[in-house]
Amino acid sequence: MKGIVEREVKHFASGGAEPSTRADSIAIEEPLEIRVATEPVAITMRTPGDDARLALGFLLSEGIIRSIDDVGAVSHCGRPGDEGFGNVIDVTAAPGVSLDVDKVQATRRGTLTTSACGVCGRRSVDDLLAICGQLPAGPTVDLRLVASATERLLGAQHNFSQTGGVHAAAAMNAQGQVLPDILAPDLQGINTTL
Repeated sequence: MKGIVEREVKHFASGGAEPSTRADSIAIEEPLEIRVATEPVAITMRTPGDDARLALGFLLSEGIIRSIDDVGAVSHCGRPGDEGFGNVIDVTAAPGVSLDVDKVQATRRGTLTTSACGVCGRRSVDDLLAICGQLPAGPTVDLRLVASATERLLGAQHNFSQTGGVHAAAAMNAQGQVLPDILAPDLQGINTTL
């Protein structure tokens, strides 16, 4: 399973008994350099496995792309088997589209890029609002549905169930149906070499 490695760990039981050694699944974290047309844009830490969606989500939240229609290809750089392969991803524009990577530098204070929501590191709230825009009023959602969403998400978190140590997110509609990948449904129509 991507993003997980087996390691031997020492297990300490209560009562001062001698520790035992056992195999355990551990979530790994590695850097990912995100490039646009070979130009480095950001480096973030992530659990490997869903790099294309992470890169596209980052570029969307930064205002570099407006939709999946702006993207022509997403690919890891280098060759499988080379050291560090998979830790650099390049996104190229669709034909006739120009992607402005300067938008990231213009709205950042020069802080570390993280896999967080995109608010950290902004120069001002106005910079953030200019990219996000205002959402239209949505439906009222039953609080019981909101409370049950965590349990439903837990069932879909395979790496979390193995390691107890990774994050996840999902989008649901007002009826509680998990929505398909909003930005890139199976990355259909996008040339991917991952």
